[in-house]
Amino acid sequence: MAEENNLQETLQENVSKDHIFSSKWFWIFGIIIGLLIASNIIMYFWFNSPSRTGLVSVNGEIIKKDEFIKVMMGQGGRNVLDWLIESKLISQKAKEEGISISDKEIEDRISEIRDTFGSQEKFLSFLSMYDLTEESLKEQLVPRLLAEKIIVKNKTITDKELLDYFNKNKSTFDEKEQIK
Repeated sequence: MAEENNLQETLQENVSKDHIFSSKWFWIFGIIIGLLIASNIIMYFWFNSPSRTGLVSVNGEIIKKDEFIKVMMGQGGRNVLDWLIESKLISQKAKEEGISISDKEIEDRISEIRDTFGSQEKFLSFLSMYDLTEESLKEQLVPRLLAEKIIVKNKTITDKELLDYFNKNKSTFDEKEQIK
């Protein structure tokens, strides 16, 4: 019995000595983790403070994102936002349907547009007038070309539909005799 009590006392002493909370490494590790968490919190608030969330600083005055967005939306920015949304929707639909645009198709469309101006100089003048470059024009053409392909892929016109349209709109196809 005495031997059993000694064994229990020895076990209790060993358990209390080796208990994780009594280990100095536990406390050192805990302090390090606590310091890391505290420094991350401080850095988060430091870098996301209102004085640092502006877009630009003009002589110490900050133009904030919400101020910029408010002005943009009032000055045609809504059109830009609508265009971006439409472009994303078109791109998603094209991807869903396995439709893509090749560089050649884009170049061909640019050539068509350029040809309507008669010269490269007039074409570049047009781009300049709208603050565009050939590259930005290409970017704007991609959603348009994708939309055209989506429409063509999803719309098949039968001969009967074509004939019906022609018969209903015959007067618009009439041409008077012309003397050459």
